[in-house]
Amino acid sequence: MVSLSTVVAAPTVPAIQVASLGAGLFFIIGGFVRRNLKPPAEKHEKIKLLIVEQLNAINRFVSKAIDDDVVTDEEYGLVLSEYNKFLQKKEQIRAEAKARMDKETLIN
Repeated sequence: MVSLSTVVAAPTVPAIQVASLGAGLFFIIGGFVRRNLKPPAEKHEKIKLLIVEQLNAINRFVSKAIDDDVVTDEEYGLVLSEYNKFLQKKEQIRAEAKARMDKETLIN
């Protein structure tokens, strides 16, 4: 019975080995991809939220300016200051993400 089962199961052994090797490779590659793509994805998510927040603020100022059909220097200055705040915050997020990635690179 044992020799019969060995002869019958022998053709399936290479397929099982290939499947195990493939699963192991996918596990290793998945860990590498996750470790390297997670920080940039988090950075992009933060920038996206910042964009939405700043866009809403700018829309409020532009709507106010459109309501009275006059764009005053103060209203223009508010829109411009919100845009400048956006640029500063975006650079801050990028710098933090770069520092975090550099720190992780040193640890690994």
